[in-house]
Amino acid sequence: MRSFKTLGLLFILGSGMLTSVMLTRFEQKRCRQAEGFLALLRHVRLQIDCFSLPVPRILETLPPQIRTACHIPPNVCDFDTLLTQTPLLLPEEVTELPVLRPLVGMDK
Repeated sequence: MRSFKTLGLLFILGSGMLTSVMLTRFEQKRCRQAEGFLALLRHVRLQIDCFSLPVPRILETLPPQIRTACHIPPNVCDFDTLLTQTPLLLPEEVTELPVLRPLVGMDK
């Protein structure tokens, strides 16, 4: 009986540790993606300020390291599809991102 209690305790501790490791890795991916989006915003701002390029043209010529950091698919050349096809964003973040459109001059 005592061995079953010990085995159960080990299973509970193991599942707790595994869950914490998996959640930590997921949050690290989200942090790297957030840093990638900050680099994306810096790149877009620089391209608009220096060259007055439209956003679709900027997204076409996006450096591959920013594209991979943000997990942006290779066929995305539009800001709306960028927001809808990028993985790892939680639903509340996706609904708040269109609020930023007027701030970056993307108002339709």
